Amino acid sequence: MENQERVIVWDGTGLERVGALVRANQALHAEEAHKRIITLPCDAKMYNASALGGYFMRAWGFGVHFTEMRPQRGCLMALHASSDVPYLHWVARLERVDKERGLRGSFSIVTAGDPVIPMVGALSAIGRPVDLTQIGEPDEKGGWFLRGKLMLRTGQDGLCPLAIQAVSDNLRIRWVALSQSRAEE
Repeated sequence: MENQERVIVWDGTGLERVGALVRANQALHAEEAHKRIITLPCDAKMYNASALGGYFMRAWGFGVHFTEMRPQRGCLMALHASSDVPYLHWVARLERVDKERGLRGSFSIVTAGDPVIPMVGALSAIGRPVDLTQIGEPDEKGGWFLRGKLMLRTGQDGLCPLAIQAVSDNLRIRWVALSQSRAEE
């Protein structure tokens, strides 16, 4: 992880700038270990070459709600995919819509049809969709930071539309960040 570029996607300390590209170091590792900062591996060349290259983050204000126990898609995203950068890393901020009820169902990131953006790639899950009943207790602010990794398969470079697919009756997504990297972590 040393000498690897990372992008800051959340900072609870207020000292770092979200969206900044940084090199991994011991201080950054310590902040992440104490859950005061969240970063994702990021390809610096892609990050610096395009507005959608290497990194994407979007916040949805009061959040996108998933409130029916059936497959639903939301939280539309896009990332410029490169055929020689295999991993898509993600982190999302999840909360319950109704704080008095539990969280159940599943959550995953999927490729999404888009009327404007032609799809150039497909995702291969490493593991399965996240089981929301297994994510543990919420943090002190009543939510969870979930992380994951997918393989991004594409035969050509181009925009790849993505979305959240969830089956849950009490899920709110506040924000999602994506990055593309050669790092396997």
